[in-house]
Amino acid sequence: MMRSPWEWVLLASIAGGPIALRLRKASADRIVVLGWIHALCGSLYLLGCPDGSPVAAAVAAIGLLLLDLGWKAAGPAAQARLLFAARRKAVFAAVAASTVLLILPAGVEFACRGLTHAKLLRYHMPIETVWKSGQDDWRVATITADVHREPDPVLLWRPIAGKPYNAQHFKGPILQVPKPAGTFRIMCYGDSLTDGPPRGDWPARLHRLLAERPARPGQAYEVVNAGVSGYSSHQGLLRFLQDVDRYKPDLIVASYGWNDAAQAAGPSDREFRPPSWPVVALQRTMVRYRTSLVLTYYLKKLVAEPRRELEGPFHPRVSVDEYIANLDRFRAEARTRGIPIVFLTRPHLAAPDELRRVNNWRSHVPDYNGALVSWASREGLPFIDVQAEFARRPASLFSDECHFFPDGYQILAELVYGRLFEAGTQRSVLPGEEAAPPETATRPVDGRRS
Repeated sequence: MMRSPWEWVLLASIAGGPIALRLRKASADRIVVLGWIHALCGSLYLLGCPDGSPVAAAVAAIGLLLLDLGWKAAGPAAQARLLFAARRKAVFAAVAASTVLLILPAGVEFACRGLTHAKLLRYHMPIETVWKSGQDDWRVATITADVHREPDPVLLWRPIAGKPYNAQHFKGPILQVPKPAGTFRIMCYGDSLTDGPPRGDWPARLHRLLAERPARPGQAYEVVNAGVSGYSSHQGLLRFLQDVDRYKPDLIVASYGWNDAAQAAGPSDREFRPPSWPVVALQRTMVRYRTSLVLTYYLKKLVAEPRRELEGPFHPRVSVDEYIANLDRFRAEARTRGIPIVFLTRPHLAAPDELRRVNNWRSHVPDYNGALVSWASREGLPFIDVQAEFARRPASLFSDECHFFPDGYQILAELVYGRLFEAGTQRSVLPGEEAAPPETATRPVDGRRS
């Protein structure tokens, strides 16, 4: 429940002053006044920093300590004058108002934190799928509740400019602009599988592999993680168009499909509009308070309609045709700038045939991988069938239905490294190499079709 040692110090300070007066047998009015001041300070901290702040907790705790020392140093005469002033009607009204508006809400928030920590109450998890008649749709939840994302009028959401991301909204070091001479920059676009955990995502592992075993002696490689959790190919394309002329990559790697297939409870991604900024601001504020989340959890159970099987036609965030059109725009924009691009299928734990039997939008995920393989093969574009590769590997590499444990991310990085930089296929995708024969240049990177 306490998020830092300083919060424990603050809690001890809030309770310690009145207890010390009680032990010294001070008058009841002195104990009440000092106790109210302590409670007010604690309430201001709890309501002002619901996410916790060691610095703010330290300031509040030290401030209360200085207040107690000042109260003791003031002497009986000064204390008596303060107590007399506190009995005035205006002061009494201010005390009553602050108690109702600050101390009582903070007390409820503190109680909710304690009861949920003890598992006596349950609370709504802000980033969970918002469903309507069995349709998963987490776009609004991501925009309004994900502390690592911020609303964006074009992209719908983007990573924050703070840990684990940098000021440019990527993971890793700040990219130099313009790009340093002699640097080969690889930008990896994708969804949560590319974004990965705070540490250990596959682009970072690919960067280490290229640092340890550079494909060209003396070449400096830079791998940029441009993945964003929850992104569809529609959002990824728009972010790529924002980035490409500024960061000037030498190679693009793109992997989408899982979120494209997700069932949309409202408009598709191309037509979706986020809530207005006042609504977003209010919702992003409310989800920081445990009281709000407790109320949401129990009220949701009263008003939410029971989950039903998926009804009506499949209505994805991005249709298969739009998905291929987005990838083709990726390819066209990269080609006009002379940038090679490689596409990855989106891996998942269940086999395609098994997934197709699932009675929700996940049954359509294999359609997106299949469309990518067919399109890239027909157009002679390099791709890596990651799904086919991991279908031959242990299921224990997956942490859930579509993400990896660290070993899985390492294997994916090695797979990309091997296909692009060790298997001889780099001649078809990397600039500066001798052109490959036509039959090789049009062959998929993994050399097989699924």
